[in-house]
Amino acid sequence: GNSTIFIQDCPNWQPGQSVVITTTEVKDARDFNRNEEKIISSVKKTSISSKVCAVTFTSALSFTHYGGFEYQAEVALLSRNILIQGDATNSEPTDITGGASCTYGTSTSSYPCENRYINGFGVHVMVATTATIGRFSGVELYRAGQTNVLGRYPIHFHLLGELTAANKFWVYDASVHRSYFRCYTVHGTWGNSLTNGVTIKNSIGFDAIGHCFFGSEDGVEENNSFHYNLAAHIHPLGPFWQTSYGISTGYSSGSQDFASQTTAVVTSNANLTLASDIAASPFYFTNSYSSIVGNAASGGWAGFAFPGLPYPKGVYLSVTNFSPKTRPILLFQGNSAHSTGFWHKFAAGVYFGGNLLTLADNTTTTYTAGRIESGTHANRDTCSDPQYRSRSKPNTKCPDNLKLWNKISDTKVFLANVGLQSWGDRSELSRFEVHDVGLATSVFGEVWIDGMVVNCRSGNRPTLLSGCPSTSNPSQCNIRDTVFFKTFAGFQFYDTAQSHLISNSKFSNCRANHAQCLGGTCDLDVWRYLTHSDRYTPGLMQATKNITYSNIDVSRLIVPSTAITFRNSVAGKCSSWRDEDGTVTSYFPGERTNIGSTWAGPDWWRLNSRCISNTDNWFCPMAAADTTVSFQLHWDVGKEAQIPGTYCANGGATLPCPAGVNITHFGRSEANAFPVAVMPRVTGPIIGTQGGWFVRFLTGAPKVVTFTHMQIDHEDLVHLAIPYPTGTTFQIYAQAPPSCSSSSIAVCRHNFRPVANEAAVRSSWGDAYYYNSATKLLHIRLVNVDSFPNTRFGNTSGYNTVWSQTSTFSQYFARGGMRLLKSGVENWSVVIESSCTGNCALVPGAAVPAAMPITKGICSALPTIANSLPGTCAVNSQQGTKCVPVCKSGFTGTLTATCASPGWTVTGSCV
Repeated sequence: GNSTIFIQDCPNWQPGQSVVITTTEVKDARDFNRNEEKIISSVKKTSISSKVCAVTFTSALSFTHYGGFEYQAEVALLSRNILIQGDATNSEPTDITGGASCTYGTSTSSYPCENRYINGFGVHVMVATTATIGRFSGVELYRAGQTNVLGRYPIHFHLLGELTAANKFWVYDASVHRSYFRCYTVHGTWGNSLTNGVTIKNSIGFDAIGHCFFGSEDGVEENNSFHYNLAAHIHPLGPFWQTSYGISTGYSSGSQDFASQTTAVVTSNANLTLASDIAASPFYFTNSYSSIVGNAASGGWAGFAFPGLPYPKGVYLSVTNFSPKTRPILLFQGNSAHSTGFWHKFAAGVYFGGNLLTLADNTTTTYTAGRIESGTHANRDTCSDPQYRSRSKPNTKCPDNLKLWNKISDTKVFLANVGLQSWGDRSELSRFEVHDVGLATSVFGEVWIDGMVVNCRSGNRPTLLSGCPSTSNPSQCNIRDTVFFKTFAGFQFYDTAQSHLISNSKFSNCRANHAQCLGGTCDLDVWRYLTHSDRYTPGLMQATKNITYSNIDVSRLIVPSTAITFRNSVAGKCSSWRDEDGTVTSYFPGERTNIGSTWAGPDWWRLNSRCISNTDNWFCPMAAADTTVSFQLHWDVGKEAQIPGTYCANGGATLPCPAGVNITHFGRSEANAFPVAVMPRVTGPIIGTQGGWFVRFLTGAPKVVTFTHMQIDHEDLVHLAIPYPTGTTFQIYAQAPPSCSSSSIAVCRHNFRPVANEAAVRSSWGDAYYYNSATKLLHIRLVNVDSFPNTRFGNTSGYNTVWSQTSTFSQYFARGGMRLLKSGVENWSVVIESSCTGNCALVPGAAVPAAMPITKGICSALPTIANSLPGTCAVNSQQGTKCVPVCKSGFTGTLTATCASPGWTVTGSCV
């Protein structure tokens, strides 16, 4: 190998000093260590640039360290003028026999042997009183920390409490390497402002056991700064290697495998004093409210780990009105992570997930690294008020006006299973860059991604199978070693209850025939949406704008996750997204385009004659009157109650999920109807030229039909025509959610009124119905009633709201000139009660109505509304014209402008 490298700086490094060159492999562990420590022979300027120097070492490099235009290995100085070190004879661990490499079963893949290298006993430095000043500069700590001994860390700011003065506690230009437990720890210490908190800057942590930059130990640590540091070659403790084998020996509960979202629960013990060290990471924060800028993470379970800590721990366990995991990131900018997120499919360069709990003895901890799907600890729910989700409010959601988004900017991830994984509720990613990852991002909740760069594969060629020797027979290797060389994807939309907006983003070098693909071909999806489930199903969840490509495999541009094995799921039939400017494909450039599933039949997502289809998707230019709506149509609550035990599985066709309702667009053939299954999600287009949906219950309409979880813009016309036998009478009403109580001076039910014809239903605000005895069709208009408790109807004291446009305002998640309707369980439902005994008789003579076109256009004029863009205008008879402006990027708010004589009426604002 070479003995000279070129670096993008000319530091004052000296001959004889030590540096580390980090790995640029997929895997980084003791059994596959491609980091190299070298002694400097010389540092010289070059003719390339005044900012490029040549560093020559006393011996040649043994491994390749990539330095392309996409990313480069870090080179860091380990030596400092002040050296604090553990004793060479007594500090080193003695339990190292066979510890670097172990195998399991018949697999030839290796992993670092468990419970080895864990009795190291090194030096430690503690700052433990605010009466002193703790400042470190130019210090090197070697053979430091004491494995699994709490509080014995190389540099440790210990229980200083609230810091109220600036410039008292900091670490600049330090180096910690060969650490037996952590690198830099901030414990029970927080600034009353960012200026007064602890600062750790321009410092190195290398070859460390457990979390390295331990930025928040007990969950109360806030307003501290971690700037321009490097952490590399970080070693988890415990049976972390077992996940990819699908075993959980030594775990306290649960099961796991490499591809599962959940992992088993581990309990702390003598070999794992903090349970979360099973997922030890270069940077670790149980409380996100600190400034994290310009850092580089290499190795470890994840690069930057933000585990869920619902309640403070340690000496702060008694704090009941504070939840660390709901705290937002103060600042996360300019960071990078690589050669990490290897041991689990969902481990990532930046990871928000896992759950850390302290048991009643205030010593024992439990941890699961994966997703928490339900229960008190399920959601991160980032909030400006830390009381929400705390012990004092354990199941109380953050109110809308206090919700915050975790913001990640100018960050790069490469050589990881996932770039960023967040099981949280709200995120904003700006200028997020990924290279050589399995999946760019996997994010939950309300998410805006702007300026993302996805480079599926770079010029780097990591070691095939990450060191597994069975290169001629990869089936003998564990999945963690093969997955990088078998599959990768650009972006994945989830399958239910999300809102994802993606703008100004580019995908490059995404090709299934990449040079390192096993067998010559990889499983590649540029865009993937999840279609495996009959239980978890999508509403209107995603929109995109200004998407560009370079060197991609067009045949794998938009791919359902189960297209090869299963094309009949409810999730697959409901899948769609809105391409706001036609840039996702090249079919309709500059036009608003709907992408919808062909699995729902030949007509459901086909908006017009210009549509183009492939095996899995319709691509249709949208007219101004076209839109997408979603709701749940509950037609058999008895069978619904048996989901998932008897009906509608979460994956494949393992359980039946029969249909009981067919929905057909007005003016089209019922033979091409959309089938509504026992899992009653209906997501589909309202086509302006057709004007409504014909809803036929296959065994007759139930006595009670309920519509819930509605995503319907207040300006959209959702006209339903439902067959009922002649003579049927109705009670139709809107019902508030269960939390409504008449004792709180609220009216929890609003009755609908009968009107004279279909036109009166279409022009109503949604509280009218009409039964046409000639056609035997009940006509209703569905609207999305404003979220409870903002809307309460009736004439009870204090509430005189009339059902009107004001009642049906929509709530949006809006960013970057795009918006998605919000949907939640706290919205009103619509109930149809008929006079039938049991199911109504079939009405075979009832036919699909003729098309009833909807007129819609762009508002010709808008009132002056600060920071808004032009909106969409709907024209319906007897309603006048309604326009909905959209807030410009960077502004939030809900706007509505109504055009009626004598002029405009405007409500809302962009702020």
